[in-house]
Amino acid sequence: MTPRRIAIVVLGNGAIDTAKKIRALYPGSAVFGLRGRVDDADVFYDDFGATLCDLYRDGMTIVALCAASMLARSSAARLSASAA
Repeated sequence: MTPRRIAIVVLGNGAIDTAKKIRALYPGSAVFGLRGRVDDADVFYDDFGATLCDLYRDGMTIVALCAASMLARSSAARLSASAA
């Protein structure tokens, strides 16, 4: 079985140290940081909700270092629209 790729998604610099620790445990994983709020990431993004949906559609395992309510609010409408 091929290991799934892991995207570690952060919204601000406060989560970068934790994201890097997670990345070190999972070879091939990448830190995704919000452009303008994160200084050091492997990949930068502009839209949190759209990025989550794109990663999900691409089959990535998502580790989001934020409040669960942020995940729900940012992705629920997009995911239900794509399922219709």
